[in-house]
Amino acid sequence: MAFVLIAHAAFSLLLAPDPIADQPLRRKVLALTEPYRPRMIIAGDSRAELHVRPDVLAESLGWPASAVVNIGMPLCEVSAVLAAYREFSDRFSPHPIMVVSVSVFSVNDGAITEHYIHDETVWSLSVVERFRLLPPSRAFLATFLPERGLVRQLVRGRHIHEDTVMPEFGFVGKSGGDANRFSHDAVRAQMSDVQRGWFGEAQIDAIRWKRFVSDIESLIDESVQLVLLDSPVHPAFWEAIAETPQLYVYQRFREKIRDVGRRLHIPVLQYSHTSLGDADPDAMFYDVTHLSRLGAGRFSEQLARDLRKLVVAGILEAPGDAHLAARSD
Repeated sequence: MAFVLIAHAAFSLLLAPDPIADQPLRRKVLALTEPYRPRMIIAGDSRAELHVRPDVLAESLGWPASAVVNIGMPLCEVSAVLAAYREFSDRFSPHPIMVVSVSVFSVNDGAITEHYIHDETVWSLSVVERFRLLPPSRAFLATFLPERGLVRQLVRGRHIHEDTVMPEFGFVGKSGGDANRFSHDAVRAQMSDVQRGWFGEAQIDAIRWKRFVSDIESLIDESVQLVLLDSPVHPAFWEAIAETPQLYVYQRFREKIRDVGRRLHIPVLQYSHTSLGDADPDAMFYDVTHLSRLGAGRFSEQLARDLRKLVVAGILEAPGDAHLAARSD
């Protein structure tokens, strides 16, 4: 059996050497790049999708609204971002700026919730790595991911369904919510989910971390101007993990992201709730790990200022608009 799996994996590498993005991400990219060729891409997990407003960034940079799109998706990992960009790079401006949201779950081998590992990442792993990370049934079925991906790609191609609509250039805002969502009991329930999905028996120096770094390097090789984004969490998040092993894990994760930025010479933007000013945190957040629509607006203004500084400093080049580098606050 092991020989058959390894032989099939080798054949799959010849058939489809690179992962193909899952259909929801492909649909979003297609919809947001028709008929425009965006200059800046917001990508990654739900903390990209819910936190970053493309219109705010475009206005700050003096670009048309269509120049910035948000392709963030729930639980989207860098492997999926890389797969989507490789397939659709011709639909973006050359050398686009890509702001990629990163969260600890995406580099953690020990997360208890297995569905936090998406197929694009699994596709990129060796047979041995799949069986180390996944239940045996899913690890076995993963050998057929190339066939499934190719069939979907051939059948659906680049067709955009006429009903596909992406308002707000891909941003999804969360308004309101339970008025008691930050009560002691509510936070405890939320943090229980965070413990399973983000931390578990945390291992952030193993298979998924190496995959993450490799994918980041591959995006750089694709001539993408990368910025890594670590968004704020609610103060109750920090209070809940204080004096626990999770605090060390989260701080270590943030340090490792900074180290990657230094080594690969890419900007890393990390924020806390204090980045939102003196506003009531409960109004700025939808839950302990996600901003509300109001908070996303304020956060996007801060992010826009920081991105403009990177352009002005020449660390990022504004695609197609070299004159923007001369702008100042």
